[in-house]
Amino acid sequence: MCEKILLNSKGDITYLTLNNPQKRNAFDKEMSDFIIKEIKNAESKNQRGIVINAVISNGIFSAGHDLNELESASDLSQDPMFEMFDSILNTNIPVIAEVDGFVFAGALHLLMVCDLVYATKTSKIIMTANKMGVPFSLQNYQNWLSVMGLHKIKELFYTATPLNAEDAYNSGIFNAILDSTDELKEKVESVCQAIISCCPVGISNSKFQLNLLANNVIVDYDSAVKIETMRNDILNSNDFIKRVDALIDKINHKKTP
Repeated sequence: MCEKILLNSKGDITYLTLNNPQKRNAFDKEMSDFIIKEIKNAESKNQRGIVINAVISNGIFSAGHDLNELESASDLSQDPMFEMFDSILNTNIPVIAEVDGFVFAGALHLLMVCDLVYATKTSKIIMTANKMGVPFSLQNYQNWLSVMGLHKIKELFYTATPLNAEDAYNSGIFNAILDSTDELKEKVESVCQAIISCCPVGISNSKFQLNLLANNVIVDYDSAVKIETMRNDILNSNDFIKRVDALIDKINHKKTP
């Protein structure tokens, strides 16, 4: 069990509820590992859907990766959330995000790999990776391009400023925006029931092929080498290391009584 994520099943649907209020529902390794495990359990039980939602903490759905786990700049290139993202993409079960509140950084990437995303009209999103210059992989960026338009992605990454729910809907991130939390839950439940009424192997086949087509990018050798060189240069740059060290110092300062 993981006290930071509430596990519940309603018939053929598994619910995973973020419940880490002291950290604004930020993901640590334990939480990422728990979701990976429960996805496998849902597969073994032939569940028809997985819903990821949250006990909202100070208006926040999730603050992304728990930065308290950072010990050095290199840790940012080994974020345990990315293995969780792969599990969500690769499971044959539809994964639905039920969003109410502000979504930060890694938690926003979570929405990019979910199959469906529904949110309240007061929800907002922000990608802060370039506050430090975190170098995403080619596959990570492709996850974004499979959901959003290029110009909006660039706006998120270049400016690190938030988008409101309407902008997120128009950008293709949210399937629908609802007026209240109650309406959001009703909508997600109705979507789950609609999924259950459909053929499970048909949905599995659709998910596999659509994700394959959306994320199957062929990159020539020279470009691949250039990408990895650029990522390594960023990770070893003085500016990046200084930014991360400053963040770690700030976090440690807050821990000091």
